Amino acid sequence: MTRAAVVAASFTGVLVLVAARGVERAAAAVPGGRVRRRLVAPPTDSGPAWAPLQRVVERMADRAAATLLAADIGGDPRALVVRWMVASAVVALLAVGRWGPTGVIVALAGSVGAAAAVVGWRRGRSGQRYAAALPVVLEACAGRLRAGASLTEALASAAGDATGSSMLDADLAALARRVDHGQPFAAAVEAWAGGRVVPGLGLVAAALVLGAEAGGARAQALDGVAATLRDRRAVAAEVDALSSQARASAVVMMGAPVAFAALGLLSDPEVSAFLLRTPAGLGCLAVGLALDALAGIWMLRIARSAA
Repeated sequence: MTRAAVVAASFTGVLVLVAARGVERAAAAVPGGRVRRRLVAPPTDSGPAWAPLQRVVERMADRAAATLLAADIGGDPRALVVRWMVASAVVALLAVGRWGPTGVIVALAGSVGAAAAVVGWRRGRSGQRYAAALPVVLEACAGRLRAGASLTEALASAAGDATGSSMLDADLAALARRVDHGQPFAAAVEAWAGGRVVPGLGLVAAALVLGAEAGGARAQALDGVAATLRDRRAVAAEVDALSSQARASAVVMMGAPVAFAALGLLSDPEVSAFLLRTPAGLGCLAVGLALDALAGIWMLRIARSAA
């Protein structure tokens, strides 16, 4: 069987599975009658054929949920895992048709590496998005205080609004639940501030606790803290902009060898045959990628420490 036939058969199998899943969902939506009885098989103990795959997806989603939250990536973890698996399967099918089994291994390794790089980059910037969203929360609380709400009610109402940071949304929702369950407001806020290392969060917690205990012009105080945090973020953004050239240079220097290697694999059969089908080529590819990743991480850390 030729490679084209293998690729065609693989795509046909994927389309058949997708069509079968669609038919099952459509049949399940029918309230009853002969159509549903004919299309849907009676339930058995073994379950559908793709039940093991569903269990794998659920386990991966459960493990990825905390990582995605730490990286401030919103959305359903299960849907994100399914999309990544589908994209990896498509890349693997294309790779097996062009380079054989070794190409599949390289393609899957690249898929995993790309996902890890995206998550790592998002995780490195999650603290900045968290800090940038804190003034929005304070201003929302101040507006509700002026409307006559108490500080607890204002913060609980602000917890229902999207702030632009998934981590902050989750923390505010947890804070509202703790207060609803009877935990004192000051203790809940202090626990929130103690669980995160974010610039400005300690000042926000102090302002909320002081407003709850001392009273006074709480809305004006929260607006003042929000203005202070915005000034700090402006200074941090300026420093970040000054160091962006160094980070961009590091990314280019790290990505250029990978791009040239990919172009060589796609354009020159001799290069792909050497790198993917010989022990020496596989060793060169593995060592080169490892050194490139190490150099990129090193350069990015130097740029961040300078900032």
